[in-house]
This record gives sequence, C-alpha cells and structure tokens, in this order.
Amino acid sequence: MKAFLSSLTILLMSLVIATTRATASDNVTLQVNMKGTQKSHAASNTNEEHHRWLEITASGMSLDQAKTVTIEWRFFADDLSTGKVIEHASGSEALELQPGRPAKVQGKDTVFSYVRQHSERSGGGRRPVYKKVDAAGFRYHGWAVTARVDGKTLGEAYSNRDIANKMKEN
Repeated sequence: MKAFLSSLTILLMSLVIATTRATASDNVTLQVNMKGTQKSHAASNTNEEHHRWLEITASGMSLDQAKTVTIEWRFFADDLSTGKVIEHASGSEALELQPGRPAKVQGKDTVFSYVRQHSERSGGGRRPVYKKVDAAGFRYHGWAVTARVDGKTLGEAYSNRDIANKMKEN
C-alpha cells in the first residue's frame, strides 16, 4: 500500500509540473481574413488585376504582461513566366498586446497583375493564323502571418499547407 501511495504521489506531482509548464508559455493567437477587389476586364482584354490585403486580429490570452509584438505578413504569388511560387510582398507592424485583449492590424494593399494565356490573330485573309501568347505576371498564391516577440515566434497562420511548408524551408 505504501508503494502505491508513493507512486500516486509521484504521478500527481508530475501532472502538476506538466500543467504549470503548459500554462506558463507565451502564445499569440492569430485570426486572419483576406479581403480584396478585382478589376473587371472585357472579353477582349486578357489583363487581370487583383488587390489583396489582410485583416489580422492578434490576441495574447496566455501572456502574463503587456508585450510589444511584431506582426509580419507575406503574400506569395505564382510567377507565371517561371512557374515558381515567389514571395511577392511583405510587411510588418509592431503593436502593444495586452493580455486578454485582441488587437487589430491591417496589411497594405498588394496588387497582383498578370496576363492570361491567350491567342492573337496574326495575318489576314481567308485563313487567319493565330499565335499563342503565354501567361505572364504574378497571380495570387497565398499568405503567411507570424507574431514575434524579441525574435521568438509566438504565433503563426498560413493560408494553406503549401505556404506553411515553404516558410519552414526558409
């Protein structure tokens, strides 16, 4: 019986220690909403232009005191000329985050413009010849947001798993 009680005491002590460590960690929760507009195009116009920005809400429910948090955001685009995903725009803003109180940040308007793949008529006459024009420019791919305090990442959010993997590679 004595061995059982000492084992139970050790188990309870380790649970208390594990719980204490979990609640003492700093954490910033990020909620990100992407907003945007699109410039209408006519049927004969192959140019696309999209404006995107992020509305970010950060909350530090587990923070023990007010801290200056740097919110960093990045937009990624498909480079239609090379077929690769690239970082298209980025920015950051510092804000004073109070424990239990959310703070809002709005990212800058970012323009993604590109020309869709299309064909153009070349030559006249009865049998016109059409040549293919490849797509070019930068099309929206995704976003990433991180919250940092003194260089330490306390929160992160991604639009998709592809972007999360790309950020972890860097």
